[in-house]
Amino acid sequence: MKNDVYRRAHETDEHVCIKQALANLLRSCGWIVLVESLCVDLTAFKPERGAIWILEVERSEKNIRQNILKAFMRGGHRLLVVASSRTVAVNAQKIIDIQREDIRARTLVVTPVEVNEEFVRRVMER
Repeated sequence: MKNDVYRRAHETDEHVCIKQALANLLRSCGWIVLVESLCVDLTAFKPERGAIWILEVERSEKNIRQNILKAFMRGGHRLLVVASSRTVAVNAQKIIDIQREDIRARTLVVTPVEVNEEFVRRVMER
């Protein structure tokens, strides 16, 4: 799938597909979603909720630390790291675990199969 609205730099088709699926899911749940805004994969918010979520799709551990810091510097209240595999998720969580407490408390790591309408209602909308 090639959709340039969802693609930045040298992102793989897998990265773009995950990002597009997340954007579509959030929109179907009533969220406003900005794609590739402020140099983050997705920015999502519901005006009545007030919280701004940053979603970063990660296929490796290479940029996780800088993406975490960037997400909060760009105004995100919460960060959802969507790891492309369980291995990347485990390694991402290790990186998050050594961050400051306020960052750890506002950051979640999941894989794409964990993000569905129930997850959005149960976790993102609480």
